[in-house]
Amino acid sequence: GLDGLTTEALGIQTVRFDLTGQSANLADAARRALSFQGSGQATGFSADDPALVEALGQQIALRLAGGWQAGSPVSLDGLRVGGDAFPLAADGQIETGVFDGQIVLDARTLAPFSGLADRDLGGAMQLVARGSLDALSGGFDLDLDGNCNALQIGDDIANRLLAGQTRITGGLKRDVEG
Repeated sequence: GLDGLTTEALGIQTVRFDLTGQSANLADAARRALSFQGSGQATGFSADDPALVEALGQQIALRLAGGWQAGSPVSLDGLRVGGDAFPLAADGQIETGVFDGQIVLDARTLAPFSGLADRDLGGAMQLVARGSLDALSGGFDLDLDGNCNALQIGDDIANRLLAGQTRITGGLKRDVEG
């Protein structure tokens, strides 16, 4: 665990993480394999921007499971990040810094993100993104599918149009050309 973790943008009072796993065939490079499971939490957020602290909430819990075998990408069988307002789950594979799989966001309320968006947000959102994220380049190629309920984005006309159920489908892509 860590106490008093501080970066330029964010302070975290306490970070705890436990990781376990098993390894096999360490002496045979062609058959090496491992599995991993972990869980932890971060609490006590502080930042110069109070909107960031509001979006993060009181604590963020983390669970992680997966494995690796020689010659194969890392398998991410379950990454679960649970904040006060935004449970997030990811499953897929990671190879050479590229995640390829599915990410699910189930925000029970968008209100805590109002400060970050600099407008009054409300409603709930369930969103599934399938595709790839490149950690090295910042690129992504994602297909989106989701629903919003009673979505509010801080504009009276838009709020009336988005009342009830709203379906979200489409794609987002960013590559080296932007």
